Amino acid sequence: MHRLLRFAIAAVLAAPTLAHDFWIEPESFRPKADATLKVALKVGDFAIGDELPRTDLRILDFSLRGADLRTAVVGRDGALPAGFVRTRGAGLHALGYRSTPSFVELEGAKFEEYLREKGLERVSAERARLGESEARARELYSRCAKALIQVGEGGPQEFALMFDYPLEILPERNPNALFSAPATAAALPVRVFFNGAPLQGALLGALELRDDAAHRPPQTPIVARTDAEGRASLELPHAGRWMLAVVHMERAKDPARADWESFWASLTFEARASAK
Repeated sequence: MHRLLRFAIAAVLAAPTLAHDFWIEPESFRPKADATLKVALKVGDFAIGDELPRTDLRILDFSLRGADLRTAVVGRDGALPAGFVRTRGAGLHALGYRSTPSFVELEGAKFEEYLREKGLERVSAERARLGESEARARELYSRCAKALIQVGEGGPQEFALMFDYPLEILPERNPNALFSAPATAAALPVRVFFNGAPLQGALLGALELRDDAAHRPPQTPIVARTDAEGRASLELPHAGRWMLAVVHMERAKDPARADWESFWASLTFEARASAK
């Protein structure tokens, strides 16, 4: 009964009806080398999330990659956490998850609210031009999540690994070497790519990952728009565990299946102050 309830909650939370973000949250962002790492998939608001069980039918890719490494994140269908992976040599590595498309249909007002929240005014304007603002919208959506983890001490620092996902966020500076002191602000430059090309005009947001037990009030996202080269800079106020997120939407290629197709990308990492 409890498992069925979890699946029902997960199904509701996974839909973009309320514009929930989706991210990878490993047991540790700094695991030891040659250790088994638990990898959770989470969905929620304001970077406080509920853990989702593994759903094998939804997975196109779930892997750990490094400069010379690619290994699958394994697990049992329906189980929590969503996966386990064995870490290898020291260095900065990236966990990646890509899902198959899922379908949702929203009434016009709900869809317009979702477009405003995710900075998709371009889509709202096109709907208005075509007289569709009040019409129901059929949408296919898929997830492209990544997480940076520092395995052991030192090693290669490959912080901008491209996974060939449809939508990706790539930092242009190593988040692990971003801060000179824990409470010192620092700018993190990033690029957003869609199908391998820079994505202009995307609304990128940053939120601090928070423990459910913290009971802190909702935080306001730190936001920036990407330029013609897909670049944006986010001013992070302090070191900590962070999530970057972005959504891109286009007309669906097959109008018989859906009106729109959206791609949701996230990048999580733990930024620490440099040791002096």
